Amino acid sequence: MLLQYFLYFSAYSIVGWLFESTVCSISARKPVNRGFLFGPVCPIYGFGAVAAILFLSPFKNNPILLFVLSILVLSFWEYLVSLFLEKVFHKSWWDYSEHPLNLNGRVSLGTSLVWGVLSVLLIYFIHPFVITVMDRIPKSLNLAVAAFLLAAFLADVLFSVRDTIRFNRELVKLTELATRIEKIKDELKEIVTAFGVEQKESLRLFREEQKERLESELTKLTAQQEIAAEAFLRTMRRILEAFPRIRQNRRDRVNLKDKILNYLSRK
Repeated sequence: MLLQYFLYFSAYSIVGWLFESTVCSISARKPVNRGFLFGPVCPIYGFGAVAAILFLSPFKNNPILLFVLSILVLSFWEYLVSLFLEKVFHKSWWDYSEHPLNLNGRVSLGTSLVWGVLSVLLIYFIHPFVITVMDRIPKSLNLAVAAFLLAAFLADVLFSVRDTIRFNRELVKLTELATRIEKIKDELKEIVTAFGVEQKESLRLFREEQKERLESELTKLTAQQEIAAEAFLRTMRRILEAFPRIRQNRRDRVNLKDKILNYLSRK
């Protein structure tokens, strides 16, 4: 039973990746490898499909109830996945904040309706077809296929998590640069304000020297920030192309959304 459901999970993860990548490629008008992992899998679809098969199949005699429950169950699942990824990696890999009737940017009415439609199609048409195909696979091959898929999946997860940790580490460096730049700008504002009230010539000269030093440092840091941001966007291209609308954590004081979109539009 467990082996069979793992094969279902693998099949629907691949189908989900094909669906997601096709939709995103059409929208972006170029090939997009959609997904958190390197390989052609979207586990959220695999887990969602298995959950639908286990918990929603008993309601297949009532299409309307099945549709409503699919929306509720799978939207809840999508919300939990978004929350989990944000807690673990300090990022939300999708953001529906600009969609109407969204909940904290994690789910929206439009995507929830899509989940409902896909779930109904799954229960009535897709899963029966998948069962028919898998029944034709010799039982002796099932274990070998599952072992290969599991090994590939675990390796993919390890490499993808490593990439995500690197992503966060590089973003921290950019955040530190942005913090230093903001601090210098605040100091410059204070100096400019002090010029208007300062009377002593010696203090005015001192503040002028301060201003020149800070402006020079600001120029260097701004140039350094641009170089670091370009390097970050180049090395993290896979993640950024898969999730161009990535929502950052509040502690990431450097906003990359515009930079990401501008960078990807040039490629």
